[in-house]
Amino acid sequence: MYLTTEGDLVALCERLKSSPILALDTEFVREKTYYHRLGLIQVSDGISSAAIDPIKISNLDPFLDLIRNPSTVKVFHAARQDLEILNRLSNSLISPIFDTQIAASVVGWGSQISFAKIVNKVIGKQINKSETYTDWCRRPLSESQIQYALDDVRFLFPVYEKLKKVLKKLN
Repeated sequence: MYLTTEGDLVALCERLKSSPILALDTEFVREKTYYHRLGLIQVSDGISSAAIDPIKISNLDPFLDLIRNPSTVKVFHAARQDLEILNRLSNSLISPIFDTQIAASVVGWGSQISFAKIVNKVIGKQINKSETYTDWCRRPLSESQIQYALDDVRFLFPVYEKLKKVLKKLN
């Protein structure tokens, strides 16, 4: 699902507001700018996934309210840059968070394991990385670019679930 209107964003956030866990990712451009230029926000509750166009939707408040919810765990892979963007946008610290790259390091899968490698390890799927160098601020985005971006949150849920189980066994 690719959202380009505030009405669609409000409807999505209404559906997601009771989710205990949200997978999140951002796509951005950093070249020749001090701050990241946000091009896309992806979110999933494990059932449905959406790509939010922050270039076409100027009022992101419904989404920002959603991620400020302290009752919702926000799951990322390599969260540092995503959090830099989202913390600045929301004018607050996003919490609680679960970073699958850090969790993978704790369970012995490698300290800098890529998302593609972790997805392959957990669900045996090779994910498409052909859109890695996309200019995420250039419009229109192709269907291939949108699907590539959505995969980052679609596959984050099974990775999160597997890592939670492995971490629980370590305790």
